[in-house]
Amino acid sequence: MFHVPDQGQHRPLLETHPPFPQRTWVHLSIRIDFDPDHGSIEVRQNDVLVARAKVGGGHGRLEQAHFGMYAIPTLTAGTVCNDDLTITSTSRA
Repeated sequence: MFHVPDQGQHRPLLETHPPFPQRTWVHLSIRIDFDPDHGSIEVRQNDVLVARAKVGGGHGRLEQAHFGMYAIPTLTAGTVCNDDLTITSTSRA
């Protein structure tokens, strides 16, 4: 999780580094609140909280999303499988 709370910053409130299982399905859940004043993000790996941060600069909605692989330059190959990908938006009452 990078660019938190603002673009170019890396100031998480919580960041753990559990091993990421290889050759098995891993459930990732990401909740992002783009509230302009109190935005936040939480990341869970197999239902365990692994990262949390404040998010600044939001406008109250998701404006773009990217799914793929970011890796170090020495990584010469890799495969990413996005299975059962769901993006849900909820509005505030």
